[in-house]
Amino acid sequence: MQSPSFVFVLLIMLIIGVTISIHSRKSTTPRKCQHCGSLKMEQISHETLNTKTVNLHENGFLPGADIRLEIEQDLTYRCQVCNRRTTFRITHTP
Repeated sequence: MQSPSFVFVLLIMLIIGVTISIHSRKSTTPRKCQHCGSLKMEQISHETLNTKTVNLHENGFLPGADIRLEIEQDLTYRCQVCNRRTTFRITHTP
């Protein structure tokens, strides 16, 4: 029979694995069709408009500072209900 500590360690590893799996998936904001209000949108294209570096500490570019790339994109979606196209402009820092 397995010892209780082995089962406990196995359970903790399972919980950590599930947590990492959930958080590592790409989270996207559901897009709503501006014409019919449907949430059944399919991304058909994306275009990067601008990129720039940003410092998250706002103290200038110091050694060891948290510097990220800010990306501005146009995302084009097609509604699967009314078949119209909608473009959303987003800015994100990966």
